[in-house]
Amino acid sequence: MEAMEDRGHVYVMEDGASCHQGVAVVRKEQFKEFGWEGWGPGTWPSNSPDLNPIENVWHMLKAAIRKRSLQPQTEVDLIEAVKEEWEKLDIEKINSVIMTMPERLAEVRKAKDGPSGY
Repeated sequence: MEAMEDRGHVYVMEDGASCHQGVAVVRKEQFKEFGWEGWGPGTWPSNSPDLNPIENVWHMLKAAIRKRSLQPQTEVDLIEAVKEEWEKLDIEKINSVIMTMPERLAEVRKAKDGPSGY
Protein backbone atom coordinates (compact mmCIF):
# COMPACT_ATOMS: atom_id res chain seq x y z
CA MET A 1 0.00 0.00 0.00
CA GLU A 2 2.77 2.39 0.87
CA ALA A 3 4.32 1.84 -2.56
CA MET A 4 1.10 3.07 -4.17
CA GLU A 5 0.93 6.33 -2.19
CA ASP A 6 2.69 8.35 -4.89
CA ARG A 7 0.38 7.03 -7.63
CA GLY A 8 -2.32 9.61 -6.99
CA HIS A 9 -5.98 8.69 -6.81
CA VAL A 10 -6.39 4.90 -6.51
CA TYR A 11 -9.61 2.91 -6.70
CA VAL A 12 -9.94 -0.57 -5.24
CA MET A 13 -12.50 -2.64 -7.11
CA GLU A 14 -14.22 -5.71 -5.71
CA ASP A 15 -17.22 -7.74 -6.71
CA GLY A 16 -18.31 -9.25 -3.40
CA ALA A 17 -16.71 -12.63 -4.07
CA SER A 18 -16.14 -14.74 -0.98
CA CYS A 19 -12.37 -14.26 -1.30
CA HIS A 20 -12.96 -10.52 -0.68
CA GLN A 21 -14.45 -11.19 2.74
CA GLY A 22 -12.76 -11.83 6.08
CA VAL A 23 -9.19 -10.57 6.12
CA ALA A 24 -9.91 -8.46 3.03
CA VAL A 25 -12.40 -6.40 5.06
CA VAL A 26 -9.53 -5.34 7.33
CA ARG A 27 -7.41 -4.57 4.26
CA LYS A 28 -10.22 -2.41 2.84
CA GLU A 29 -10.26 -0.35 6.03
CA GLN A 30 -6.49 0.10 5.70
CA PHE A 31 -7.00 1.28 2.11
CA LYS A 32 -9.47 3.90 3.35
CA GLU A 33 -6.89 5.19 5.82
CA PHE A 34 -4.57 5.79 2.86
CA GLY A 35 -7.34 7.71 1.08
CA TRP A 36 -8.18 5.02 -1.44
CA GLU A 37 -11.75 4.68 -2.63
CA GLY A 38 -13.53 1.39 -3.06
CA TRP A 39 -16.00 0.26 -5.66
CA GLY A 40 -17.89 -2.59 -4.14
CA PRO A 41 -20.71 -4.91 -5.03
CA GLY A 42 -23.55 -3.19 -6.82
CA THR A 43 -21.25 -0.86 -8.74
CA TRP A 44 -21.38 -3.14 -11.78
CA PRO A 45 -23.28 -6.35 -12.54
CA SER A 46 -22.06 -9.39 -10.64
CA ASN A 47 -22.32 -11.47 -13.80
CA SER A 48 -20.49 -9.01 -16.01
CA PRO A 49 -18.07 -10.59 -18.47
CA ASP A 50 -14.45 -10.70 -17.44
CA LEU A 51 -12.78 -9.45 -20.60
CA ASN A 52 -9.38 -8.87 -19.06
CA PRO A 53 -6.82 -10.75 -21.18
CA ILE A 54 -4.84 -11.59 -18.04
CA GLU A 55 -7.48 -14.26 -17.33
CA ASN A 56 -6.36 -16.05 -20.49
CA VAL A 57 -2.72 -15.69 -19.47
CA TRP A 58 -3.48 -17.18 -16.04
CA HIS A 59 -5.13 -20.09 -17.84
CA MET A 60 -2.03 -20.60 -20.02
CA LEU A 61 0.16 -20.51 -16.92
CA LYS A 62 -2.00 -22.97 -14.96
CA ALA A 63 -2.15 -25.35 -17.94
CA ALA A 64 1.64 -25.26 -18.27
CA ILE A 65 2.06 -26.08 -14.59
CA ARG A 66 -0.45 -28.95 -14.81
CA LYS A 67 1.56 -30.42 -17.74
CA ARG A 68 4.77 -30.61 -15.71
CA SER A 69 5.95 -34.16 -15.07
CA LEU A 70 6.65 -33.28 -11.44
CA GLN A 71 3.85 -31.30 -9.85
CA PRO A 72 4.75 -28.75 -7.17
CA GLN A 73 4.36 -30.27 -3.71
CA THR A 74 5.06 -27.25 -1.53
CA GLU A 75 4.46 -23.52 -1.70
CA VAL A 76 8.13 -22.99 -2.52
CA ASP A 77 7.88 -25.55 -5.35
CA LEU A 78 4.79 -23.80 -6.69
CA ILE A 79 6.44 -20.38 -6.63
CA GLU A 80 9.43 -21.77 -8.50
CA ALA A 81 7.19 -23.54 -11.05
CA VAL A 82 5.19 -20.35 -11.66
CA LYS A 83 8.38 -18.36 -12.22
CA GLU A 84 9.77 -20.97 -14.61
CA GLU A 85 6.55 -21.36 -16.62
CA TRP A 86 5.99 -17.58 -16.69
CA GLU A 87 9.34 -17.17 -18.44
CA LYS A 88 8.33 -19.79 -21.02
CA LEU A 89 5.00 -18.20 -21.95
CA ASP A 90 4.71 -17.43 -25.66
CA ILE A 91 4.46 -13.63 -26.04
CA GLU A 92 2.87 -14.09 -29.46
CA LYS A 93 0.00 -16.04 -27.90
CA ILE A 94 -0.42 -13.36 -25.26
CA ASN A 95 -0.41 -10.63 -27.90
CA SER A 96 -2.98 -12.52 -29.98
CA VAL A 97 -5.33 -12.63 -26.98
CA ILE A 98 -4.88 -8.90 -26.45
CA MET A 99 -5.59 -8.27 -30.14
CA THR A 100 -9.01 -9.95 -29.79
CA MET A 101 -10.31 -7.15 -27.56
CA PRO A 102 -12.32 -5.44 -30.34
CA GLU A 103 -14.06 -8.75 -31.14
CA ARG A 104 -14.68 -9.44 -27.45
CA LEU A 105 -16.29 -6.04 -26.97
CA ALA A 106 -18.39 -6.46 -30.12
CA GLU A 107 -19.67 -9.84 -28.89
CA VAL A 108 -20.59 -8.42 -25.49
CA ARG A 109 -22.46 -5.52 -27.12
CA LYS A 110 -24.23 -7.88 -29.50
CA ALA A 111 -25.33 -10.12 -26.63
CA LYS A 112 -27.20 -7.23 -24.92
CA ASP A 113 -27.06 -8.56 -21.35
CA GLY A 114 -27.03 -12.17 -22.51
CA PRO A 115 -24.14 -14.63 -22.55
CA SER A 116 -21.40 -13.60 -24.92
CA GLY A 117 -18.90 -16.40 -24.53
CA TYR A 118 -16.54 -14.20 -22.55
